[in-house]
Amino acid sequence: MAIIGAAVSGFGLGAFMPNTTAWLMRITPQRVRGRVFGGFTSTFFFGQFISPVVVAPALLWLDTLRSVFVAMAVLCCLLALILALLGQTYLKADAKL
Repeated sequence: MAIIGAAVSGFGLGAFMPNTTAWLMRITPQRVRGRVFGGFTSTFFFGQFISPVVVAPALLWLDTLRSVFVAMAVLCCLLALILALLGQTYLKADAKL
């Protein structure tokens, strides 16, 4: 099961990285592109580093790893909803490019 999960995660990351970097390249002015991509790379790898630091206390609080994953999935869905709502209002700059 872990191998299947790693494969699905790899396919998702393989689709995420090129699409995100292409979008960032399109919307970022050339004079700040280095800072934007540096920030993107830093936050991506910081997320990989901080994940066990966040999951360990959450595991103590939620008792099972399954509960932690469900809680994180709910949090991600809420964040996706917020971004979708913001996309209708504040994030219109990409539509003008």
